[in-house]
Amino acid sequence: MKIITSFFLSLCLFLSACSSSHSDATPAIQGARYAYVVNIGETSITQYALGPAGTMTAIGTPIATGAFPQGIAMDLMQKYLYVANMGEDTIYQYSINADGTLSTLGNPVATQMAPQSLILSPDGKFVFVTETSNSSISKYQITSTGELSLVSTVTLADSPANMIFSPSGLYSYVLNYDSSISQYSYDSADGTMTPLTPAVASVASCPSGPLASYKSNQGGEYIYALSCSTAQLEIFSIGSDGTLTSRQVVATGIMPTHMQVSGSYIYVTNAGDGTISKFAIQSDGTLRLAQNIAAGDSPESLSIDTKGNLAYVLDFSSDQILQYSLDSVGNLPSAASAAAKTDANPSRVLLKY
Repeated sequence: MKIITSFFLSLCLFLSACSSSHSDATPAIQGARYAYVVNIGETSITQYALGPAGTMTAIGTPIATGAFPQGIAMDLMQKYLYVANMGEDTIYQYSINADGTLSTLGNPVATQMAPQSLILSPDGKFVFVTETSNSSISKYQITSTGELSLVSTVTLADSPANMIFSPSGLYSYVLNYDSSISQYSYDSADGTMTPLTPAVASVASCPSGPLASYKSNQGGEYIYALSCSTAQLEIFSIGSDGTLTSRQVVATGIMPTHMQVSGSYIYVTNAGDGTISKFAIQSDGTLRLAQNIAAGDSPESLSIDTKGNLAYVLDFSSDQILQYSLDSVGNLPSAASAAAKTDANPSRVLLKY
């Protein structure tokens, strides 16, 4: 087992894990073209063009972000990109040029204290940001120019770690650091979130994020929550009234930091033991461990390119991107190829199609 000895590395891994969300999962598949990697150590974004075989070629020069960049999101039309900077209480805004490079858009947007996660609403109208130290969630409208305009800020009872919408888009869920999940109905007309009854879901483990969602072929909807500290993944079913019920808790590798749903599988990066866990999603939303493979020193996050049958994994401590080829049933090979180097301490990778 690989042990991460640096306190800074452990802190970055933990906070980055809790900032992950479904909003920065791979967008709708149209043909992979570019990739953007957020680097905590250099407060930068490295930009890549993706070749036919998934090869990564750096384009432009790394573009600056704010201090301790965490959440990342892209609008539905993939014209704009946003990064939340936990160390300076800002959101940096970028336009995506025709050649895939980023250009700074407007001025950094001021937030409440410690913005951690950026979540795009299902309708693409709003960006929500969880503000950990301020115990609040702020809602921003995406204007016609792509810039964010503050609509409202809601104060919560506890510090929010993450947020996600149901697959239907009718409900939203906020994961709090007191190990509770607040549940809301969502009005797409104006982005209002109204507490459900009960307002908080019961949890079986100690989820701290990130979150993922899934809709089965039978129509069932589910939410998945990772726990960094207890190395567990908890499964919740979404009831007809939007409320959550815990269905299962499964063990992951040590210090799970990110996950992505792809097809009927969930892939989890485990930074503490250098592995990726692949779980098969059953018809009732529960999980079965299907594969465990080695993945560098400290795999921080991953993004699945289903069109190219590839997985890109960020190795936080070695500052590189590992590339895996997926077979017809989504299995990963036992070894990866090094796709590209990054700036220091890469934490998130986002694909543009």
